[in-house]
Amino acid sequence: MNENYYSVLNCTENATFDEIKRNYRQLVKICHPDKQSPLDKNEEFVRIDKAWRTLRDEKLRKEYDSILMDRRYKEQHLVYATVHFKELNFDNDVSYYQCRCVNILKIMGDFGDNFDIDPAAEFLAREQDELAGLDDEVKNVITVVPPHIDDTTTNVFKENSESFEMINGIEQDFYDDSKEQDSEPAVNGFMETISPSPPRHEKKEEPEKIKKWREEQKTRLEEKDREEEIKKEELRQIAAKELQDWYKHHEEQIAKTKAANRNAEKQFVAEDNEIEPGTEWERIAKLCDFNPKASKGNKDVSRMRSIILQLKQSPPPVTNKA
Repeated sequence: MNENYYSVLNCTENATFDEIKRNYRQLVKICHPDKQSPLDKNEEFVRIDKAWRTLRDEKLRKEYDSILMDRRYKEQHLVYATVHFKELNFDNDVSYYQCRCVNILKIMGDFGDNFDIDPAAEFLAREQDELAGLDDEVKNVITVVPPHIDDTTTNVFKENSESFEMINGIEQDFYDDSKEQDSEPAVNGFMETISPSPPRHEKKEEPEKIKKWREEQKTRLEEKDREEEIKKEELRQIAAKELQDWYKHHEEQIAKTKAANRNAEKQFVAEDNEIEPGTEWERIAKLCDFNPKASKGNKDVSRMRSIILQLKQSPPPVTNKA
């Protein structure tokens, strides 16, 4: 960024937005690449467009102005010296600004050069014109030229550490005073924007309707809890009764089964003791299933069944052994 965007748009640094916009439109009509113009003018249009994009935005313009100011200060012959409290208060010929690095304060001297126009005075005059109605609210603060710190400057700082402690205290006092006032921050970022402290939120008293609703809600919940406990107790009693009935029915069923099994056992033993000759095949036939429907998975035993039935109907004659 070596070129001056104000010079590219043919305007001064104090030009308003409307003046910059008017010059930009005039230059665009001449150097626009859509026109029948040489190629070197196309590059000129790129420069014009770049300058317009920077200067039309308020924030970018402030940053660019600060860069130009830094460039001017760097081009001057500067001398760094310790600033004492008495010099700041009683020397009316010295112009001073707030320190950018907050920790170090320096003043700049012309090193014997006699400039026709003081850049600092010119900047102050321009800022006072822009802040027409706010002169009483804006304080004179200490500015710092961007320092080129080397070994010599470091030695000066070490030798005058006590003076710098005093100056840092002065700067802190000034910063505290600036927080108490609701003044507008200076342009181009030479004063930090002081944000107001957040408002305190006091706890509001709860309305009467909400209190009443909370009490009624608490009463309803307690009533529902009591009803729930009553229903639980009823369900426990029903479950205990059903369990008792089931055990009673189960015991009766077991008793009936035991009695039937005992009767069947007695009948079987009685029949077993009274076996008569020639009734063996009849007893065997009772143990067989003569259902003609046979399942697919079993073997075919129809021949065996027919033989048993035949033996049951016509048993072989009994031969008495001597």
